[in-house]
Amino acid sequence: HKNDVNGTLQAKMQITVSALKFTRLSDGNTVSFHFIPSIIGDKYTYTLHLSDGIDKKQIEVECRDGKCAGKLKLNTGKTYSATLVISDGENEFTTKLTNSLRLNQNTVLWE
Repeated sequence: HKNDVNGTLQAKMQITVSALKFTRLSDGNTVSFHFIPSIIGDKYTYTLHLSDGIDKKQIEVECRDGKCAGKLKLNTGKTYSATLVISDGENEFTTKLTNSLRLNQNTVLWE
């Protein structure tokens, strides 16, 4: 039973993210993002799940030296939710980054 207990505990591990920032790039619809996850390591894969309530996208996230970054495209006028999924091949850990990622004419906004 030892493995079952460890697996259950590990699957419930809480993920936190710090230094989250989205930046609108000069081409208009592209947004870069970066953050520092509480779980970091070569055995993990990091994916950003983006949804506007209808369409869903998965964006691969590059993580190096404890920091993660990537780019995504947003449509002006839509509100997106973004969730980080970290996987070690057996377990997936998720944390909500924002429920209100929006692109307006001048900038990107999130809460």
